[in-house]
Amino acid sequence: MANVSNVLQFPTARARRLATCPQCGKISGTRRIGRLLWAYCEAHEARWVVRDFEQLPVSESPTDVTESLALLSQFAEVGC
Repeated sequence: MANVSNVLQFPTARARRLATCPQCGKISGTRRIGRLLWAYCEAHEARWVVRDFEQLPVSESPTDVTESLALLSQFAEVGC
């Protein structure tokens, strides 16, 4: 491919995960659904993935998952 001056290389490093709310730096709580740990901020109505457990077994009951989905669906998903 030709070297074109107006084309930027897409970064290959993954973006960091959000540890806290990008607006206030706090966390109202966390919920695990499957392999993902979600955090949320009630003040800013935001949710984001804090951690991907990848290989760890899932231990939530169907009731826990349903409750977590109901709670997290109230928030808008944000990322970095």
